[in-house]
Amino acid sequence: MPKPKPTILLTRPEAQSKEFAEALRAGGFDGEIVISPLIDVRSTGVEVALSRDAQVAFTSRNALDFVTPQPRIAWCVGDKTAEKANGLGWRARSANGDVDQLFELIADAAPKTEIVHLRGEHSRGALVDRLNDQGIPARDVVVYQQVALDLTKAAKGVLSGNSPLLVPLFSPRSAALIALQGPFTPPLCVVAMSEAVAAELEGIELGEIHVAKAPTAEAMCKSVLSLVSSA
Repeated sequence: MPKPKPTILLTRPEAQSKEFAEALRAGGFDGEIVISPLIDVRSTGVEVALSRDAQVAFTSRNALDFVTPQPRIAWCVGDKTAEKANGLGWRARSANGDVDQLFELIADAAPKTEIVHLRGEHSRGALVDRLNDQGIPARDVVVYQQVALDLTKAAKGVLSGNSPLLVPLFSPRSAALIALQGPFTPPLCVVAMSEAVAAELEGIELGEIHVAKAPTAEAMCKSVLSLVSSA
């Protein structure tokens, strides 16, 4: 008798969870998907003042929703962020990876103008400090908050049930928040976007932790679908 397909619990903000769910469906997953955002993204209301020659950096697509687009260079952590930035009118350049690769991309270009990192209140990678250490003037501007949310009734139900559960986690912040929900009763499998995400789950009793081959939504989707097919 075949094993039951795991339920997939998505905890990203609503729009991003729905987008990822669509990618899973397109990849052939026809099991249950429960969406329960752990973070609500809200504007800080900060007005971003940029000098005439300043360039910007985005380590998340979320920041793009809270800044007036301008036709200036925008250094972006990944292709999805760059795609959205280009669509809004920025001149995006993608690191196609994580914050470390973004730092390397900017450092290699060695811009002489200021880099303004437009970000959320919770951010990893110390991008601005590292750029300043390289002699590249940089500063942070926090344009959005990441407000923690309670799990939905449906999410609490699958976390307290006995059916296999698969949870993709895209950020250290979401991993830290899901860790607070334990102990978990079902066989829980986590797919982490990076080692930094997985590190937030140390000491938490889980079934398995898998790290995606690359810090991209596409790699996360492939990892999830691969695990589902082998279950």
